[in-house]
Amino acid sequence: YVPDFVREYNITLIGTASIQDTGDVEIDFDATARNLSSLNPDILVNCIDSFCDKWMASLRRVNWSPKALVITVCPGSSSFEEQVGTDREFVLGVNPWVPTLQAADDAVNWTASEFASIFEDFSSGVGATYHASAAAA
Repeated sequence: YVPDFVREYNITLIGTASIQDTGDVEIDFDATARNLSSLNPDILVNCIDSFCDKWMASLRRVNWSPKALVITVCPGSSSFEEQVGTDREFVLGVNPWVPTLQAADDAVNWTASEFASIFEDFSSGVGATYHASAAAA
């Protein structure tokens, strides 16, 4: 949780926002991007799991790029790479699962790379992501 993190590491938190994707890009995303850009933080930390493309497009529309952009889950997924193109090159992210992990799970004793291979065969070549592995678990 960001407020706890910034307190622990003596970081100044200058704003927070929540976005609900109701289908109105101007209200949902652009207004939030404008508000945060007016605060102009050095680092923008985003907890997003499904609408990174819309958020990245809003940042571009309001002509703002923080010094660092941290996004959870989206970076590393093939859909994120396809949707935002080269804008992804300067995005930092965390992903709780990657297909190169060698630890086996307790349920079927597959490693992440074994799951990824089976998933890609089953899904006609679509790369396995955190979302697919979480759903399979």
